[in-house]
Amino acid sequence: MKVDNVKTFFVAIVVLGMVIGFSGCLQQEVSTQEKEPCEVRNLNASDKVSGVATLTWDVKCPVLNNTNGTSIAYYKVYRDGEHVRDSEDNQYIDYGVEVDEEYTYRVSAVSTEGVEGPKSDPASVKIKPGMPGV
Repeated sequence: MKVDNVKTFFVAIVVLGMVIGFSGCLQQEVSTQEKEPCEVRNLNASDKVSGVATLTWDVKCPVLNNTNGTSIAYYKVYRDGEHVRDSEDNQYIDYGVEVDEEYTYRVSAVSTEGVEGPKSDPASVKIKPGMPGV
């Protein structure tokens, strides 16, 4: 999305508490472009360790104006539609799960500008009892 705007302002020159003069009307054209958010892909949910859900994912960010595009501040992790935690890495271990329950996860990327990207496709896992790694 591109937004063009013109801002008008006046400048007062003050020296040692005395107003020396005012500028004429100044106008500055402001053009901002909201960067497209990054997209989380290939979300994988597994129960390789007993009693926890392990999530991993990839991310694809758009390239804008010969730059690397949007910078990611963090990821938002959703369990069964509810935001449960933020992660700074593209992995997350959910300790708040119960054995024999199934959970569905989605993840989104949040840019440094605070724009949340689309949620990933869902990934589900049923937490099985057993020894870690079994």
